[in-house]
Order: sequence, then structure tokens, then C-alpha cells
Amino acid sequence: MHSKDVIQSGKQILLVDDDQDFRWAMGNVLQAAGYGVTYAEDGDEALDTLGKQPPDLVLLDYMMPGKNGLHVAHELKERIPAVPILMITAYAEIKSAVEAIKMGIYDYVTKPIDNNAFLFTVQRALKERDLVQERLDVILRSIGDGIIAIDIAGKILFLNRAAEEITGWLQEDAVGKYLEEVFAVVDSKNEKATGFPASYFLDMGHKGQTDKDVVFLDRRDGTRRILSTSGSSIRGLDGNVVGIALMFRDITEKKRMEEGLIRVGKLESVGVLAGGIAHDFNNLLAAIIGNIDIATAYIDSDSPARKRLESAMDGADRAKSLTQQLITFSRGGSPVKKKASIVNIIKESVEFVLSGSNVKCLFDLLDDLWKVEVDEGQINQVINNLVINADQAMTDGGVIKISGQNLVVSSDNYDLPLSPGRYVKISVADNGMGIAEEDLPRIFDPFYSNKDNGTGLGLAICHSVMIRHGGFINVESKIGKGTTFHIYLPVSS
Repeated sequence: MHSKDVIQSGKQILLVDDDQDFRWAMGNVLQAAGYGVTYAEDGDEALDTLGKQPPDLVLLDYMMPGKNGLHVAHELKERIPAVPILMITAYAEIKSAVEAIKMGIYDYVTKPIDNNAFLFTVQRALKERDLVQERLDVILRSIGDGIIAIDIAGKILFLNRAAEEITGWLQEDAVGKYLEEVFAVVDSKNEKATGFPASYFLDMGHKGQTDKDVVFLDRRDGTRRILSTSGSSIRGLDGNVVGIALMFRDITEKKRMEEGLIRVGKLESVGVLAGGIAHDFNNLLAAIIGNIDIATAYIDSDSPARKRLESAMDGADRAKSLTQQLITFSRGGSPVKKKASIVNIIKESVEFVLSGSNVKCLFDLLDDLWKVEVDEGQINQVINNLVINADQAMTDGGVIKISGQNLVVSSDNYDLPLSPGRYVKISVADNGMGIAEEDLPRIFDPFYSNKDNGTGLGLAICHSVMIRHGGFINVESKIGKGTTFHIYLPVSS
């Protein structure tokens, strides 16, 4: 049998000794105990074998021609730091063996070998290595960031618990699959797979580490998350890249909160401008309306000029309504709150908006909805805007469903930019045309509208009113399936 031949059985042990008779004698003992053995007669041959299959344990003779055991042990520790090394030494060399232990050798055994003591030491070393590996696995499994290890072909080797939760895949289902099957990254604009990050990280592996700030991941259940990712190359014993450790963190809620804060900042900035414009414009309108009213009194009722003046008055009234919206949107429209029943506000608004419409409304409101503390006029305007939008989204008729529930928000159980406390959640859902995904981030922006005759203030006002009430508004929508707006109002103390 050649010195490098391997007998596979259980744990794999590398036996390095220049004495062929000793190698075979100890090899037979180890094989009889169920271990697989790889043989090497010197340090160089031992290091050459590492590229084929890293051992679970190394038995290393101290006295060998060429490099002695200490030099070889030093090189082995650099190449396979997690693998325990047992030094084989004669009684006269025990002092050197003790020095070897100080440099990181696990233990030593002395010649002549006591087979029972020898096997006990081998078993103890392997058991402790397994315990270390188990602890490492526990640590990796418990890390809060997701970790996926892939080989050079892009196939998955390992997922920790956080990766399972983020992707929706269990480790036993994911191992052996290509990364793109489990880590389904998509381009948020065209809904197509990007091929990132497997090929990306593997191509960049020679740099050792790389990252991509944000990717969009489609989970196994079809939901989408936003991730911050990074990757580090895994190198083999020869220094070449053999795989990638992909690390990622779910930042979906963080991104949503950041976008919400940016939107609030935009609304406040535009609100200051809008308030100033509305104030000056109201003064001008007062003069215009007053003069039209006076002029009308001097003109006969059947005069063509009177009809023109009445038309001008209608236009001025519409302009006055627009300035009122701007005032509500601006800082000048701070709510005057009082305790109220949101159910009454909703039903009065719906009855007014849907009068004569071919759209019906279904209510699913709890009988014991908590009282809220609101400016009734402003909240009425919010409900009006949402119901009008739902009505206009269903030109051929349909059903609006308005539901309400009591909700307790705490920092531990909810991912909304709301202070902990009690809230009433109202949802207004339609089955209309829906809103395109690319439009969703902008629908609350002032003066943004996808309607031909829209002012772009309706939803901006809703957002402004909800923020000033200490509440929140968000939306869910799919093209062809409809839209649902959710508003959250704090409960009266």
C-alpha cells in the first residue's frame, strides 16, 4: 500500500512518521478502532495531502528528517487551525513536546505506545474538536444576521437560523440548491431576477470581501424584503477561493421608516410654503369675491353680464376651497382635537360622498371601537378623500369595504413609526384598478397625481392630517386587484 493511500472509516486521521513499520502498526490500531487513516512519511508529504481532504486529527512525529515536528506543526496550524495535533515523541523528547503544547499542540503521546492510552487520547481530542464545532454551529445559528455559505459552484452548504427566518427556507430544504433558488434577488423596477448575489460574490471573491447595500428579496412565501448584504470569500488550504459566506440583514422596516421621515420632512417644507401662499391668496380672493358680489347687485338678473359674474363667483368659490385645502395641509391647519366616535365620522362621510354613486359600501366596524381624540373636520376630510379615491378607482361600480379594529402598539410587537400606546386602525379597501408599484412611494407627495384632473393634494393632506394627529397612514395595492389604505389614530386618554 502506498504511503498516501486512504482507508475511509469514521473520522479521518493523518499519521505523519518517517518510520514505515511504526506507521503501519499505529495505522492498524486506528483502523481497528474505526478510523480512516492517511499516511505521510515527512512534513512536506503531510502538507501535500491537505489539498485533498483536511483530516479531523493529525498524529505528528517530533523527530523526522528535514523539517522536525515543531516546524511542521507550525505550518499545519496556519493551514488547518481548527484541527487538533498530537505530537508523537520518545521519552527523551518530552521537554520539547511540552514546548509544543505551549505553541498550540493539543497533547503528546510517548513511544513505545500504550495502545489503550493512545486511543483514549485520540478519542478525547476528537471529542473536544466536535464540541468546539458544535459550539461554533450554535453561535452561527444564533447570530442575528443571516448567513448563507455557498461553494464555488454557487450551491448552498449552510444557513443559520436568521437566514431561515428571512428567506423562509429551512436549512434541510435549502442545502444543495443553487443560491438563486433560495436567495431570490429581484430588480424592484422590472420584477426580474438579477443573478445577484451568487455570481457577483464569486466573481469578486478574489478581493476577499465585498458588499451591496440594498437588494430586494422574494421570500419563499412570496413576500418581499429589503436587505443590506455583504460577502466574504472562503479560501481553501491552498489559498484559492472555494466558496462565499453571504451575510445579510433585513432592513425593510428601517427603510420604510426612513422613507416616512423623508416624506414628513418634504411635507413640512412644502406646508410652510403652502401656508404662506394660502394666506396671501385668501386676501386676494376676499377682495375679488367682495367686488363680484357688489357688481352683481347693480346688474339685472337677466343680463348676460350677470351670468358671467355668477360664473366668476363659482370659480372664486372653487379657488377658496383649494386655499382651504392648502391651509389644512400647512402648519396653519393644526388640529383642534376633541373626544369623538370615529364610527359616526366615517358613516357621515361615506353617506355624503357616495350619494348617487354606483359604488356600495360595506362596514366591518367593531361595536366597541375605542373613542379617539381628533379634529372632526380634518378627519372627515381624510375619510372623504379616501372614499372619493376608492369611488373613482371603480368606474364600473364595485364595493368599498371599511373596517375598524382596536390596536395596542408596543416597541416589541409592531413595526410602525408610532409611539407605544392604544390606537384605532381604520382600513378603506376597494377592488378597483390598483396603483402601480412605481407610483406607491410618491402618492403622498404634495402635488403628485396620476389623475388627469387631480390636484395632487388629497393624499398629501391625508398624510399631513394623520401626522399632526400623532397617527399614521400607509397603503397596500396591486394592479388589477385594488387598493387598501390604513389609518391609525391615537385613542383618547
